Amino acid sequence: MEVDHALRHSGPKSARDHRAGLRNYPGGRLMNAFMLVYRPTRPKPSAPPLLQETARRLQDALAAHGIHTDLTNDQRRVLVSVCHGLVAMVQEDGIWWHSPRELRPGIPLYVHRGTVAGAAEALVDDHALLTPVQIAEEPHDATPV
Repeated sequence: MEVDHALRHSGPKSARDHRAGLRNYPGGRLMNAFMLVYRPTRPKPSAPPLLQETARRLQDALAAHGIHTDLTNDQRRVLVSVCHGLVAMVQEDGIWWHSPRELRPGIPLYVHRGTVAGAAEALVDDHALLTPVQIAEEPHDATPV
């Protein structure tokens, strides 16, 4: 009989029935099955020192080409913001970014480099695609027609 009642019971109908669906856990807290039993922990806020050093070397290599970058520590990586639409991720397995170039029409190109020099060279090329240089018109002596 109790099994039939449990199968027919679709959910709590009142506050008392709702409390009956909660379980008492250590510490006197009432929790339901969807609540976490363990205390949530926050991830470590910064990347390992080796990744930070690699990101600084990349930042210096890009600065040698006149490109100013910003560094942001993420959980297990360092983000190097090159320009709008171009962010490189320094991770344990290398330096990754989404290039403005396409592998084929409609298919994005993800770039991976294992060295700072290789990444800096490719990032300079991608930066040039996203920020074209505007050539100012030189003054001349021609008269309008």
